[in-house]
Amino acid sequence: MTVGTGQNGAIDGYEAIEASPGRPAASRPATAMFRRRSAQPSRRAVLHLRVNGAAPAPADLASWYTERAFHFYLAGLRLPGRPGQLAKRPGRALAATFTELDATCAYLRDVDGMTTVIVAADGVGALAAALWCDARRGAAQADALILQNPDFGDKPRLSLDIACPVLVLGSAAGQAAAARRRP
Repeated sequence: MTVGTGQNGAIDGYEAIEASPGRPAASRPATAMFRRRSAQPSRRAVLHLRVNGAAPAPADLASWYTERAFHFYLAGLRLPGRPGQLAKRPGRALAATFTELDATCAYLRDVDGMTTVIVAADGVGALAAALWCDARRGAAQADALILQNPDFGDKPRLSLDIACPVLVLGSAAGQAAAARRRP
């Protein structure tokens, strides 16, 4: 089951978050961010990043987290170039993306009052999230990182120094796709 789009581009079961600090830059349009609140009082959040063209987050994933007292956020993530290029020069290629992730996490902590933020992403979005955590290792932007079927492009082994706990999940299909890309 996937999250569907309702009226005005909103996502069923979520509330749209109008604006977060630092978004958007004048030359880049705003990306959407949506929230599903837990019924239980909580200051914990999962920020699920979605790259354009990626499969939507399963509805039961958001429910699983909200039933366990996490607020669940969906945020669009814009990436420049191709995945293989991102790992080669992440500082330059992802500067705007990193700034948006900084602003989104600051919004969750400062405006929504979250004390714990888990960042989750899949595919090429997982690569961007891992590179962001590596670049921000002293800033404690994420309290944990969940990477599902990360797409590291042609360079599957990166030297990253990520300060928070990292969980890497892979499916047989994701591993087979990665193996086909390698010579």
